[in-house]
Amino acid sequence: MPARKPEPASQFDLFSARPEPPKRPAPATPPPEPANDRRAPPERPKPAPVSNPLPPAADEWWTTRMTCAFLKISRKTLWERRKDESLGFPQPVQLGGARNLYRASAIRSWADAMAQEQGGAASP
Repeated sequence: MPARKPEPASQFDLFSARPEPPKRPAPATPPPEPANDRRAPPERPKPAPVSNPLPPAADEWWTTRMTCAFLKISRKTLWERRKDESLGFPQPVQLGGARNLYRASAIRSWADAMAQEQGGAASP
């Protein structure tokens, strides 16, 4: 068999020759700002303020937690008072969800009525 001619070492030796560093593209200038062709929406007239016959504190919605804190009772006691029709406890309202909300003025008036029934004790 005839002898093979040796190949140059640089052709097969990957570690002897250093590759050229990749050429980085020139930094691009930032794109131009787009023209603002949108029009501003027309201003809507602001509604006139509505006079509220009740003071703001009396016209609130209370959550179950707030109601329990005001009456100083637990959630279970609140539930029991709601279920007992003889007490006349204000029923909650569900405004757009599953959360029970109570009118603060109704809770206050109920607490005052209960205090008067029990001999004029101070309300909570």
